[in-house]
Amino acid sequence: MKKTRILIFILIALLCFGNNALAQSGSAGGSGSNGGIPVSENVNITVDYSDHTVIVDVTCEPVYKFRNISLQVLNPDASWSDMLYEDGVLNWSDQGKTDKNGSYTFKFKMNGDSGYYTVCVGIDGQSTTHYNGFNYYSPAEVNSVEKSIADYVKQNNVSGIEDIISYNAEMLQVDTAEFDEMSEDSRKLVCKGIIAAKPAKLSEFKTAFEESVEIQEINLIADKDEYYDEVKEFIGSEYETLNKLFETLDESVQTKTLDDMMSENFITREEIISYYTDAILLTKVNAIDVWGEMESFLKDVKDIIGIDFSDYNKLKDKSEAIKEMLDDTFNSAEDIKKSFNKAVEKAKENEEDSGSSSGGNGGGGGGGGGSYKTASTVVTPVPDVNSIPASANEVFTDLGDAQWAKESILELCKKNIISGYENKTFRPNNNVTRAEFLKMTVMLFDIKASDGIENKFEDVNETDWYYDYVYAALSNGIVSGVSDSEFNPNGLITRQDMAVILYRAANFAGKTYAQGEINFSDKDSISDYASEAVSAFSKAGIINGYNNMFNPAKTATRAEAAQILYNILTR
Repeated sequence: MKKTRILIFILIALLCFGNNALAQSGSAGGSGSNGGIPVSENVNITVDYSDHTVIVDVTCEPVYKFRNISLQVLNPDASWSDMLYEDGVLNWSDQGKTDKNGSYTFKFKMNGDSGYYTVCVGIDGQSTTHYNGFNYYSPAEVNSVEKSIADYVKQNNVSGIEDIISYNAEMLQVDTAEFDEMSEDSRKLVCKGIIAAKPAKLSEFKTAFEESVEIQEINLIADKDEYYDEVKEFIGSEYETLNKLFETLDESVQTKTLDDMMSENFITREEIISYYTDAILLTKVNAIDVWGEMESFLKDVKDIIGIDFSDYNKLKDKSEAIKEMLDDTFNSAEDIKKSFNKAVEKAKENEEDSGSSSGGNGGGGGGGGGSYKTASTVVTPVPDVNSIPASANEVFTDLGDAQWAKESILELCKKNIISGYENKTFRPNNNVTRAEFLKMTVMLFDIKASDGIENKFEDVNETDWYYDYVYAALSNGIVSGVSDSEFNPNGLITRQDMAVILYRAANFAGKTYAQGEINFSDKDSISDYASEAVSAFSKAGIINGYNNMFNPAKTATRAEAAQILYNILTR
């Protein structure tokens, strides 16, 4: 009876697939008269030993879409011809239809002993029967190897892990070609990486092996550019923000970071990510001393560090929390997270103790006082005008590198337009954010908000310290934003944007300026929207360049902002 059923199945297969099913009997696969695809590209077989399921992926060409497809799995030491005469030849059979790409996936639970099983795939319309096969290992053999893996991992046995790779590559379904070509030291590092991953199952061991091999391949790269490209690809797109931050670092810092990384022998993905993350984030965060810039930085990297902004967003005075962090020194990404959480908690307690009501200056030292409701800031209280010493150096202790701007800084300090920090520093070379400069400008001209204008900026909320300043400028047509819905308040302001904002504000206040020829050697780099402001201010002597260059896209410093504001007052 069994032979009769097998014969009936073969006859049905022949009727369904024409002369396909037996056309290449005994062949190892390859191409037939209708252009069959080689076995290696056509039939891919994997065994999931977690439940001993076999997956057969068949990939052909779209010309074979929606065709009948058959699968026969033959027991070890059996062939197609044996089916006509022997029992127990066929282990599994199935049939279906290919998809629109000419592909199909068979999946079945394995039932058999250890051995090599032949797979035969036939597709209606192809004269080639595709042959492939796979070594299958029984549950008892798999359990034995998995027990050895667990023991070697527990014992931190590097040589034992290497033996597992050498003697069980087929069971693990791994390609050991790259591993075999590595030096002894590199192979040991691969094994250490596997041990660090603590695999318990074959599938986990396979994943750990392949990742560890890739890590050692990266460790061996000698070219910096190639190394950086490989690291970016390895850590994945979820760290794109980190990559962008890296590219903002000075070239010398980038080079040092890569040199330091290339001197390390990493064994896990976590080590690479941790080192790369710390190197970039610590370089950036330890250079920040403006609270708006710190807030912007934290929002950019919150997913990388794991920062939760829920409590922070509820604070009425957000600047207090961020400025609490400015005096901290960070040695790891975890330090940044801890500092943020501690600062937010302290700010919450202060607000609860004081009834959550405080006012003052916002902007991290960017401006002085005023009538706007803003967050408090850690600044030096502006002394009475008549009590300010004649020398700016007696007010601020760090103007040695900005002597050219000291008069401007002192005069604006007297007028309560700008202020310094609690340690009597002005930090003239720090960059200025868009919100901070806008605050100085609005206060300089005492610009009040106009009624009836809706705030269109989604990134400017009423709880933000800079809200009233941005709204006052927006409602009077002084700013339009970086897009229809964004102002980018915490972005660093460029020299040309600084000129544009101040030019519009001055015009609003009734000041007029004649246009003149722009003589800067980089005038072609000035954006069209900024050319009028740069032309007028250049002619009026309000703005000056460096070596006959304006550097329109360069970020502005606090000293530069003070100088251009002072020039408006005096010209």
